[in-house]
Amino acid sequence: MGNKSHLKLLCDAGEMFALLSEGSDTETILQRCVLLVGKHLRAEVCSIYLLENSSNELVLRATTGLNPDSVGIVKMSVGEGLVGKAMETKEMILEDNASKNPDFKYFPSANEEAFECFLAIPIVRGRQGTGVMVVQRRANLKFSNEEAMVLRSIASQLAVLIENARLLLNLKDEESIDKTEQNKTLSLLNEKRKLELPRILPAQIASRGIFVGKAMLNSQNPLLEMLRSSEDTHYDPSLGIKELDLAIKRTIKQIESLEQEIARRLPEAVALIFDAHIMILKDKNFSVKMKELTLNGTSALSAVINVAKKYIDLFASSPNEYIRAKVADVEDISIRLLKNLLNAGKKSSEGHEGKILVARDLLPSEAVKFSMKGISGIILTGGGIASHSAILARSLGIPMLITEESDAEKFDILAIPEETKIIMDAEVGNIYFNPAPEIEAEFLTRLESDKINENIPAKETFTDDKVSVDLMVNINLLSELDSAVIMNAAGVGLYRSEFPFLVRNSFPSDAEQTRIYSILFSKMAGKEVTIRTLDIGGDKMVDYLDNGDEANPELGLRSIRFALRHPDIMEQQLMAILMASADADPKVNLRIMFPMISSIDEFRWAKKMVISCCEKLNGGDGIELNDNEQPGNEKADNGKTGSEKPDSGKTGSEKPDNEKADSGKTGNEKPDSEKIKIPKIGMMLELPSVVEIIDDLAKEADFFSIGTNDFVQYMLAADRTNERVAQYYAPHHPGVLRSLKRIADSVTRSGKDISVCGEMAKEKAFIPFFLGIGIRKLSVNKQFLFETQKCISSWNIEDAKQYAQELLAENSVKGVLDLLNSDHIDKAQNRC
Repeated sequence: MGNKSHLKLLCDAGEMFALLSEGSDTETILQRCVLLVGKHLRAEVCSIYLLENSSNELVLRATTGLNPDSVGIVKMSVGEGLVGKAMETKEMILEDNASKNPDFKYFPSANEEAFECFLAIPIVRGRQGTGVMVVQRRANLKFSNEEAMVLRSIASQLAVLIENARLLLNLKDEESIDKTEQNKTLSLLNEKRKLELPRILPAQIASRGIFVGKAMLNSQNPLLEMLRSSEDTHYDPSLGIKELDLAIKRTIKQIESLEQEIARRLPEAVALIFDAHIMILKDKNFSVKMKELTLNGTSALSAVINVAKKYIDLFASSPNEYIRAKVADVEDISIRLLKNLLNAGKKSSEGHEGKILVARDLLPSEAVKFSMKGISGIILTGGGIASHSAILARSLGIPMLITEESDAEKFDILAIPEETKIIMDAEVGNIYFNPAPEIEAEFLTRLESDKINENIPAKETFTDDKVSVDLMVNINLLSELDSAVIMNAAGVGLYRSEFPFLVRNSFPSDAEQTRIYSILFSKMAGKEVTIRTLDIGGDKMVDYLDNGDEANPELGLRSIRFALRHPDIMEQQLMAILMASADADPKVNLRIMFPMISSIDEFRWAKKMVISCCEKLNGGDGIELNDNEQPGNEKADNGKTGSEKPDSGKTGSEKPDNEKADSGKTGNEKPDSEKIKIPKIGMMLELPSVVEIIDDLAKEADFFSIGTNDFVQYMLAADRTNERVAQYYAPHHPGVLRSLKRIADSVTRSGKDISVCGEMAKEKAFIPFFLGIGIRKLSVNKQFLFETQKCISSWNIEDAKQYAQELLAENSVKGVLDLLNSDHIDKAQNRC
C-alpha cells in the first residue's frame, strides 16, 4: 500500500500522544506538528494556518522552512490566496508551479519564493473548517498523489489536536470574566435528603448481569458546585504554588494514564478523548494564570476556580455548539485539579471499583470514562434500553437498569445517600436497597456460580440432522472481539460502525477509523467480516453534528439518508474500511453493508460510492457522483425510467478492471496485483418497502441481512423504545412472519446469501422458524452464542419446516401467540 514510513505515521498514534505529553504550551504543540509532518513528508516547508474567530481570517500560527518572524503576521481572508481558497472550498490544492496560479498571493515577509511545489489540505472537524496545513518544496521535487493522500490523512488525524489549539489561541485576547447573575449557596458537603428506602425497586433491564456494590451518585459533586457558585469565597490559604504545581503534574499523569487505558481497552474511543484536557492544562493562559494568581497571594483553590470560571463562561457564551461542548472539558479537568489540590500529599484514588453509578442519564463518552475507572453497575432514571449508552453497557459487560417513570413520582433514587448498599439483579429486573445479609449472600453465591459455569460453543454449528449453520457474532466494540474468538464465532455478522462516532465528542478522522478497522480485521483474520456503514439518526444521535431538530427522527434523516446528505462523511468511512482491508495480513472476507435501504436507487448510489472509492485508492479519479443522481434529487425531465443501472452498477463480483465507466485515467493507476478489490456489497432489510421489490434487489446486491429490530418496528409502526405502544411491537405478527418468509424464499432462489442479525435471531421461539424458512446464517451478541448454538443443534430441518408452517398458517396475532404458548409448540421449544 505504498511507502512504509507514511503508513507508520498514519497508523501509529504514539507520535500524536508525544505531541501532547512533551509540549509545554499551545504554540510548542503546533510547532511540533509542523516539524513532525515536514520530516515524514521530506518537505522543506510545513505550515499551519488557523482560522481566527474574531476576524474570520486565516493566520499563520506555526511553520518550519518559512521565516519564523512571519508567524502571527501573515494573514488572509477565507478565499484569499491558495491557502484561503483551500479553506473556502474545503478541497485539496496541489500545484507544481504555485506562483502561476491566479489565486496565488505573495507575502514578502514569509520568504517562500523558492518553494514552487505547493500542497494545501484543509483541516476539517466534522463539517467545520479549522484551518489549513501546507507543505512546500522546490520546483524539481513535486508532490505525488500518494503524498497528497497521506497529508490528507495526517491533517485529519491532527484535526482534534489543532482545533483545540485554535480554541485556546482565540481565547488569549479575552481578558474579562463575565459575572454570573445567579446567587447559589456554596457548600462542600451536600445535604442528603432523608427518605425511606424501598426494599425492592423494579426496573427495566438494559444490560444483563448481577452485581453487589455501593451507590455512587453522579449528581452529587460538591466540587462541581464550587465551580458553578457565584459567591466570591476565600479558600484555604495554606494551599499555595507548591501544591498547585503538584496538582497539575498529578492531573496530567492521571489523564495520560486514563487515555492509555482507553487506547488499550476501547480503541474506538481513544481519538485523543482527553487531548483538550492536557492542552488546556499546558496552555499559558490557563495554568500560568493560576500560578500568577497564587504567587500574588490568592489561594491555589481560588486561583483554579477563578481561571476555570473564565474559560467556562467564554465557552458557554459561544454561538458555536462545538465550542460550548468544551464547558464539560473545562469542568472535568478543573474538578480533577481541585480534587488533587484537596488531596495534596495524599495518595489519590481514581478508581470506582465496586461502585454502582446512579445517574439521571449518561452520554456514551461518560459511560466510556466511568468504565475505565472500574464502575461495576449503572442505574439510570432516564434514557431507554435501546439507547447507545445501554448498548455500550452491554458491550462492556456492565449491568444496567433503568427505573420506571411511574416509580419516580413515589421515590427519587437520585436522593439516596452515597455509599448505600445495592444489589442489581439485571437478570430479573430488581434493585435491592440495603439488603439483608442472607439475600446478599445468595446473590454473591450466584455470582461465583456464573463465573464457573461459562460455556464455550463448539467450533462449528449443525442442526440435529447435520445441516451446517453459520453462527456469527454482532460486534459493537473491538473489546468484544477476543471473547468472540474464544466463543468460536464463525465471523462477524454485523459490526456496528457507528460506535466510534457515538462514544466521542467529535468525528473520528479517517486515520482513526482506519486504525479501528485494522484491529477488527487482525482479530478476525481469515474470517468473514460484515461492516454496516454509519447508522446514526433516530435514537442514535451525535451531539457534535448539528443536523437540526426533527419532529419524528425515527422517520427522518438517519442511516443511508444521512449518508446521502453527507457523502463526504460516507466516503471517508469507506476509504478507511478499504485501506484497512488492503493492508490486512492475513486477509479477511470483507463485506460492506448499507442500512435502512428503501429502494434500488439508494442501493445503486451507495454501491457506486464503494466502487468510486476503490478506483481512487487504485490511483484513478473515481466516479463522478452528481447531486441529481442521488435518490430524491432526480430531475423530473431527465428521461430516466428509474430502472436503468448507473454506468458502474456492477454486482461486486465482476473484476475491478471492468468497473470503470468514464472516470478517466490519471497515469497513476496501480498494477492489477496491487489493486484494491471491490468487496461484496450488501444491504440491511429493515423497511416494509423492500418486501415488494425483493426479487429486484436480489439481482443487485451480493448479500442481505435482516435487521429484525427495525423491520418489526417499521412494519407495525410501533416504536420499540416507547413503553406506551410496547404491546404493538409484536415479532410474532403474521404480517412480519409472512414477510420474512417471502424475503427468504426470494433471496435463496437467487443464490445470494441471507442472514438474520436482530434480536429475533437469539429467541428460542424464532430460531426454528428461521431454519424452517431456509435461513442458514444467524448473527447474535456474543453472550448468546452458546444458547443459540444449543437450540440450533436440537432441531432437524424437517421439524423446523413443520414448525414454521404452523406459525405461518395463523392469520391473527392472538392466533400465533396462542400457538406459541400451546403445549405442542412449548414442547418443541423446550428442546432448546
